Amino acid sequence: MFETLLTSSVLILALCVIRLARGKVSARLIYALWLIAALRLMLPFSLAPSPVSVANLYPGQPETALSQPVFELPEGLSDAQDHLPDSVPPVNNTEPGFDAPAASPEPERDPDWSFVLRLIWTGGAAAAAALFICRNAAMYRALRAKRRRLELGAALPVYLVEALPSPCVFGVFRPAIYLTPVALETPERTRMVLLHEETHCRHGDHLWALLRCVLLCVYWFDPFVWLAAYLSKRDCELACDESCIKRLGEEKRVEYGG
Repeated sequence: MFETLLTSSVLILALCVIRLARGKVSARLIYALWLIAALRLMLPFSLAPSPVSVANLYPGQPETALSQPVFELPEGLSDAQDHLPDSVPPVNNTEPGFDAPAASPEPERDPDWSFVLRLIWTGGAAAAAALFICRNAAMYRALRAKRRRLELGAALPVYLVEALPSPCVFGVFRPAIYLTPVALETPERTRMVLLHEETHCRHGDHLWALLRCVLLCVYWFDPFVWLAAYLSKRDCELACDESCIKRLGEEKRVEYGG
């Protein structure tokens, strides 16, 4: 686990540095690079022996270390062993006045810290999962209660929601596009908004959003994972904008951004 946290943190920091060259690097490429960090978090084990492993900091003991005698008897004592009596009379512990040695108290056992840490991690992961589930369930109920179906010839179902802050795609297995009244002001604006949301679906961003939530539940204690989730979500929008402008043409950049 320590190696996973260390390598994933290094990858996230490296991606933060790459993001600084946004003008020279494609937004879609930067967004795709977040997959590397996600894969590292999804594979919490070493794929191959590493020469810089922490275990390699401790050199192994020579095989003959335990085979050498701890000490040697001085000359004369070894010969004296031959003159020792064959047997020693047993001590009579039943004689009056003989006190048996008191039994030593049992040493106190240290708490099982691994169990405590697993318990804390389980509680945090369950709390994060409950938070995400409740928020998405509340949004789903609100969209279902206020939506109105629109026939705009899009590849996905399109709905109008009056109180929605901004257009979005919602749903994992059956995603749908939800528009605001502002998105329907002009046919050209509606076309661009639909293109933006359909591009999100083509990129599979609704699935990436689910993966972000799962990784945040598992690594809820790691601030680098929260940072990666926040930045990758922003890069998701930038990559979508880049793809839309490429399809619309550079002459539509200002109109698209408005």
